Amino acid sequence: MAIKETLTRNLGWRLFSLGVAFLLWLTFATDSDLGAFVQAPLEYKGMPEHLEISSEAPAFVTLDVRGTAEQLRAFSESPSAVVLDFSRIARPGEHTFQIDERNANLPQGLRLARAIPAQIRFQFEERIQREVPVEVRFGSSLPFGYTLKRYTVEPDKVMIVGPSSRVQQVESAVTDSIDLSAVVGETLFRVDAYVDNTQVRLARPGRISVRVFVERE
Repeated sequence: MAIKETLTRNLGWRLFSLGVAFLLWLTFATDSDLGAFVQAPLEYKGMPEHLEISSEAPAFVTLDVRGTAEQLRAFSESPSAVVLDFSRIARPGEHTFQIDERNANLPQGLRLARAIPAQIRFQFEERIQREVPVEVRFGSSLPFGYTLKRYTVEPDKVMIVGPSSRVQQVESAVTDSIDLSAVVGETLFRVDAYVDNTQVRLARPGRISVRVFVERE
């Protein structure tokens, strides 16, 4: 009997408290006015084959999104990408893109309050190719009493590709450093070449053959 009285004592208040707690949880869980800042990756589509971007572009965009706690949690864990459409770009020059609902790709139920940045400006340039010489870079000193008589490079020129202004800035492709500290006589090295411009790349990547001839002085 005592156990029954203990369980039923203040039962009404207990049920009332449980109901209030449930209503509070329901209010916060379904409150569409909650917001969160979510980093979404930036992607693009429709890049014209003859153009390249020469300006620096962010890898992510911060989205200020509003919705329920459950929706925000799911989107924060796996945000969809902001996708910019470059298919309308036909000529080189500056082009500005707005970040809004059309490219933010938010799940149903979420809304975009703002994007940071709200606009992104790109500089588009013609893609060009150009041949540049290969510059061999030697590292440590030769063995005592020896000298580098000559060396050959194959290929001695490489083709580079990228935005026109960046390609024009490149004077040569430089090889990785070659260690001569233990070289005597004729030795063949196969090394990679490096273009000191992040916007420019080798059109046909491949190793460079450098044959060195070291003789006694």
